[in-house]
Parts: sequence; structure tokens; C-alpha cells
Amino acid sequence: VNIDQRWLHYVPGVIKAIVLAILSLTKPDDSVLTFSPIYDPYPNLVNTSGRQLVQSKLIQKDGTFAIDWQDFEDKVQTCRAFLFCSPNNPGGVVWDKDSLRRIAAICKASNTLVIADEIHGDLTLFPQQHIPFFSVSQEASENCIVLSSANKTFNMPGVQGGFAIVPNPDLRERFYGFLDGCYLAETN
Repeated sequence: VNIDQRWLHYVPGVIKAIVLAILSLTKPDDSVLTFSPIYDPYPNLVNTSGRQLVQSKLIQKDGTFAIDWQDFEDKVQTCRAFLFCSPNNPGGVVWDKDSLRRIAAICKASNTLVIADEIHGDLTLFPQQHIPFFSVSQEASENCIVLSSANKTFNMPGVQGGFAIVPNPDLRERFYGFLDGCYLAETN
């Protein structure tokens, strides 16, 4: 994919950046949606941020997880943000382009920001290939914060840092302005 340099920004780690995105772009008591099962810190970080956790349960199908589209679409309507793990952790699902586009369209229509944690994007098995969320459609690029880091790929979690990709200039200004104002836009 092509990434404009202006879209990029340092963050103090993916989990920290998720919390910072929730704090800076939602209000107390707003609802934040995740899938379930999901990486275990997610529910806690939503709750400790003063937001309400909503979960859409993934369906076990053919030895993997699939999205319950009706449940997802119903629940996302009340949520200000969707915390999206792509690929899914712990299920290992590498989401296909059609699913990513559908998520983007549903979230854009419901005015729900997508915060995409793509830290496991480099750890897929052939023939599957990770597709960056911002790249799948105009709706996706206008309505997402994508977070990642070299920490998983190169097994270096001691480097407390990462990066954000935000194509939308208004969203970028709000989020990166918050990070810069708190002196949090750096790594160690």
C-alpha cells in the first residue's frame, strides 16, 4: 500500500495508543464495541477509560471465527468507536477484503470510529495476507486510526513504541494534536 508520510505518527505503544484514542476521541460513558473473543486487555481498557463495553460475539464456523453480521450491525449503532483487532487475536482470523469493506461501510454509516490494532499483520501464514484496514475503501480511510508496531514482528516488546496511520486530516489533527499536547508522540 502507499502511505503518505503525513499520515504517520509515533505512539508510545499500541495498547497505550488505543487508550489515548478512546480518551481523546470519545466521551465518558460512550460505548465502545469489540468482538469477542478478543485480546484480554481490551475489555478492561475500555472500562477503565470510563467508557461502556459492548461486545459482538464471533461465531465458530468451519474451525474458525466468523462475524455475526446482524449482531455487529445492531450493536455498532449505539457505539462511538469500534476497537478492531486485525488479524484477530486470539482467533488468528485474517480478515478478507470483503469483510473489511463491509465493516468500514457499516461503521461509517453509524458514525462509529474504527480503531484498528494491526500489530499482528506481519504474522500471517501463507496463503493468507493481511490487508491494512485504511486501504480497502474510501469509507475506511476516512474513518479509522490504524495502529501497529515492529514489536510483534521482530519480538522486541521492550521497545515501548509504535506508529499510527490516520489518512483523514481532521481526525489526524484531533488525535495527533492530543498526543503532541501531552508529549506522548514518541517512543523510547
